[in-house]
Amino acid sequence: MTVGKSADLTKVEKWLPRNGKVVDGGCVIDPVEIAKAQPQGRQVVNMENGVDFSELEKVLPPIVFRNWYRWRDVLPIAPRTVANDDSLGCGPKEKIMVGRVCGYPRNSLLDYLRSKSRVVKGGK
Repeated sequence: MTVGKSADLTKVEKWLPRNGKVVDGGCVIDPVEIAKAQPQGRQVVNMENGVDFSELEKVLPPIVFRNWYRWRDVLPIAPRTVANDDSLGCGPKEKIMVGRVCGYPRNSLLDYLRSKSRVVKGGK
């Protein structure tokens, strides 16, 4: 099979068991049950208040520097992503430079995270 082309279904079908169930690591998976379990559609809803970041606000220091050792443990976005958005002019509104290290005030970073977040509701 080559990359970029659609798979030939006759080749795939001969690897499937005759009862229509796929065996994955000793588990029998029914494709019909999988299709029923998956959400049929998702609706993206932009809420005016966004996501509640009150617990995150308690953990963050007053100024969050990009080289903060707990950044990846606490924040849901990579520091390079924030840096790239900052260079494009769509990052946090305020920035503090200490030498070569860039940091953001807590409230400014939280406002940025609220603008980047969205609530997704699934189902029909």
